[in-house]
Parts: sequence; structure tokens; C-alpha cells
Amino acid sequence: TKRPDRYTTGLINMTTDCFANSTMQALSSLPELNKYLNCIVRIHSNLKKTTNDKVVPKLVLHLALVDLMSKLQEIIFSNRVISVWDFLHVLEKIYNSRISRNQHDAHELLQLILETLLIEYNNLKKVFEKGKDEDDIFPDFPFSSELYSGLRCMRCGKKSSINYNPMMILSLAVPQEISIDLESLLKRSESETIDDYSCLRCMINFILNDVKKRSDFSAEELKYLEELKDGSEKDELLINDDLDSKLEKYIKSYPGIKDPSLKSAVHKQTSIIIPPRILPIHLSRSIFLDTHAWRNSCNVNFGEYLTLKVDSKELEAYKRHEEEKASDKNEKDTKASDEFNEDANSDDDEVVLSNSSDENDPDDDSLEVDDDDENEEEEEEEDDDDEDKAAGGLTSTSTLVNDEKPGFKTYRYKLKAVIRHQGSHQLGHYECYKRKPVFYKNAITGEFYKKFPELTDSRLVRQEGILSAITNNNANGNKVETAKTRRRASSNFSRFRSRVSSLVGGSRPTTLPNGDLNESATSNSSTTISSLNNGSGGKSGVKDKKLASSVKHPFWRISDSKITEFAGLDVLADSKAVYMIFYELVD
Repeated sequence: TKRPDRYTTGLINMTTDCFANSTMQALSSLPELNKYLNCIVRIHSNLKKTTNDKVVPKLVLHLALVDLMSKLQEIIFSNRVISVWDFLHVLEKIYNSRISRNQHDAHELLQLILETLLIEYNNLKKVFEKGKDEDDIFPDFPFSSELYSGLRCMRCGKKSSINYNPMMILSLAVPQEISIDLESLLKRSESETIDDYSCLRCMINFILNDVKKRSDFSAEELKYLEELKDGSEKDELLINDDLDSKLEKYIKSYPGIKDPSLKSAVHKQTSIIIPPRILPIHLSRSIFLDTHAWRNSCNVNFGEYLTLKVDSKELEAYKRHEEEKASDKNEKDTKASDEFNEDANSDDDEVVLSNSSDENDPDDDSLEVDDDDENEEEEEEEDDDDEDKAAGGLTSTSTLVNDEKPGFKTYRYKLKAVIRHQGSHQLGHYECYKRKPVFYKNAITGEFYKKFPELTDSRLVRQEGILSAITNNNANGNKVETAKTRRRASSNFSRFRSRVSSLVGGSRPTTLPNGDLNESATSNSSTTISSLNNGSGGKSGVKDKKLASSVKHPFWRISDSKITEFAGLDVLADSKAVYMIFYELVD
């Protein structure tokens, strides 16, 4: 019997499509993305049945992603290639632009895809929230996380206000060194020293010390000094507080306040406060000097597992911050509603008065591994969890020590895909290491099955011709948002699209290679594929066996249409070419 894990669907590279091919292959390795897509498409379908169809926003890119992911995840038994351009054409249609044929960045494309998916997600969530029951739950966007950042002055020791910023891709600048561990790189990104900072508390301290030498004060100045003294004694002022404009002007115009010796060094602390289900890490390897740019070839060593520790106190502070925001929003909404009702009641009175009316191994499955081996692996992973006790932040399990600090919550991630880039800053080639699903052989029937969430709505997407309707809808149709929502978001979109402007502007490819790229590899594989996806998992009590090749070579290395099986250690050894790393949360 042929092994079900030897082949996977490749993507044709017409000229410079490797940036898109590697990105989509990496996304197809993520079980959590499948779970999210199944849930969001099901909610969308239910809303269309229970709500006015015109108010339910379209999930244009979500459905296109379901279609492509289902093809890339299909089990095949010989070489097969398809084109990524069916999906890219949908992106072009959404933005009414063309993706050029120049060399592009896989990171930029992923950012564009995630931003577009998030817009569709938020639009659907608004409709869902209006008519949901108490038991209804809307899924979290699996790439969404929240970053916390704050400053502390290294002279006076006082802190700044806390900033919270959303994040979907963690970008890390690779240093100009021979090699570095991912955990060291992550720690550097969490801690930074900023020089020449104008600390408000230091300036106030300077003024309060200086006035002790003076005796000539105007009444207005005495008022300002009293405010500064009161704020300093109560320890309420932050190093970046916003003050009354007149008081701020007084501080900035005080004699000697602009002396360079008053500038402070501040320590910036940044960490993830809300962890994502899927964590893509982008290693920025670009080095710029004047008008020149080149690629940083530093070796970045990474592990199969990654641990994220979240400070419980900071998490509670974030929750209080969000509750206050929600409370303020509810108050504003209530006030607006009351004002509307007052106006409506006033109009009703007028109506009454006027009396108006109303309205690559061998193709065999002889090498198998008993489930006991898997249990041993799981036990080893549990042992590793006990050791994953490093101090706060992201660290690799390869250097963890048993030093858990109280007040931290631990999240563990597992490697799912790696995008590698080889070449120069201007030119190069992208490839993807994609983790295989783990295949099992049913002890009773001898059939194979995989433990990987299948996209349940993929057939519906194809049967109803949804993609055809998407790519051929008229320009006035509801693509991602309503026209009203699009106008409100136009400024945000323009800022975002300026970051990925290099992706659009060229012409679309006009020809494809001969043959139907979407055709299945062989007709005789269809029945086997059905059994593969619906294995019983050994319900009879007899243990099913894991396919040995899934353990020995758990990754595919995918270079467009070329597929090679790879061992895990070989993937981890590719430290010089690693460009993006995809980790997924382990429950």
C-alpha cells in the first residue's frame, strides 16, 4: 500500500510566485486555522438563514482560503500541482488592484492576508453581536494578540503610562552577529534602552530644586509651582503625563530645562499580554546603510517548542483597562440612545398635535509505530512542561531552567511551519517546511486516517460556485465591507496598504501552463482519501499504530512544486535561511 504522507500538493511557480506559494503552504499546516475557518463559515451560514441576507457581510477571502487550504491538505498518492492565483485573484478583486510580478516579501503578503481576514471577521462579529443568544460564542481570531509596553526612567525610577497594541505577526530584528538563539533574540526585543528621553518627572524635580534658590515669584508662577509640588508629593504624575497646556508651557520654558544633562535614559519593557492561538514570528534580516541594503546571514537557532509566560498582574491590569473602555462605551451609547429617544418623543408629540398619520521513503506502510511510542513522547513533553519555568517572556525550551516565578501563566507552542529564504536582499527564493499530519493505521480495517481537523465546508464552497461568484461580482458589490464601513476605515486602509504597496501595481498573469491544475492526481485515490479522513481511531479497543514515516520525517520541504520529506532535526538546523516561523498553541 502506498504511504499517504509521501506526497502533498505543490504550487506552480510561473515567475516569482515563491513568496506566495510558501506563505500559503505554511498556513495549510495549521490545525487551529482550520478550526477557526470551520467555525466562522458555520456562523456566517447560520446568520444568512436567520438574518436579513443583505446585512450579513460576505466572507470573500475566508471562503477563498477554505478552498485553497482544502486542496493543499488533501491526501494524494502522486505528484500534483495547482496554482495559487485563484486565491490571489480574490485579493486583487477585494482591493481593485493587481499584484505585480516583481520579487515580493512573504511577510508582507501574510500581513495583507491577515489584515483582510480580520476586517471580514470584525464585520461579521458586529452582525453576530446584535442578534446573539446568551449561549452563542463568537470565536477569537487565531492570530490576534495584545502587546503591552511601558517605560521606566533610569534616573528617577518613575514609570510611564501603559500602552496596549494589537499584534498578529511578531517581527524581530536579527542582529549583525554570527549566530543567536531565538530565546535571546526574544529577550532583547522585550527589553530596550532609549537614550535622550525628556522625562517629565525629572524636569519637575529640576524645577522644584531650582526654586529653592529663588525668592522672586509671580502669583501665576506660585500657582504652577504648587501644582507641580502637589503632583510630585502625591506621586501621581507619570514620566509622560499630559498636563494642562499652560502648565506644560511653563515647564518647557523654564530656564535651563533644555540642558542636555537633563535628558534621561529610559528602559522600555514590551511583552505579549494576550497570547494568540497561532504565533507567526518574522525574522527581519534586512540591513540598511545609506542607499545600500543587504541580507543579514546571522544563524538564528530555534526549537520545536516555545514557551510564553504572561505576567498575571499585567494581565489583570489589561482586563481592567478593557472593562473601563467597555463601560465608557456603554455610557456613551446609553446617553446617545436617551438623546435619540427624547428627540423621538418630541417628534411624536408634534405628530399628535398635527393629527398626522403613522408608518521520500519507499512507498510502503510496513514501518509502523505503536501508540505506546506516542504516549512516551507525550509523557516526555509533559516532563518538559515541568522544566519550562524560565522568567517572563518568550523562550525556547532548549535552554529552560526550573526557576518558575510566581504570578506568571505559561503558554506552550509547537512548531508547525518554517519559511526559509535564500539569496540576496534584492533577489532570492522562498521555500516552506510544512509539518505533516500524523497518520495512523486502523488496527481492524487496515485503513489510514489522520489526526487533523478537516475543513468541513470546503465542498460546499466548491459546489455552490462561491469562488466563481466572488471573482466575477460587480464592482459595486459588497466585497469585504459595506460602502459606509469602507469609508470609515479608508484612512486605516490607506496606512496599511502603504506598507504593502509593493505588492500591487503590476499586471496579472495572462496564461497558465497547459492542463487542469485543479484536477486530482489520480482517479483511483478518491475512495482511499475518503477512508483516510474518516478513520475510526481504534474504537474497538485495539491500539492503532502510527505511520513510522510520519515520525521519522515529520516535515515536507516544499519548493513550489518540488516536495521532499525532511526530518525534524534537519529543519531545526536550517538556522541561516530561516525567515518566518509558525508556532501553534498546545492546549
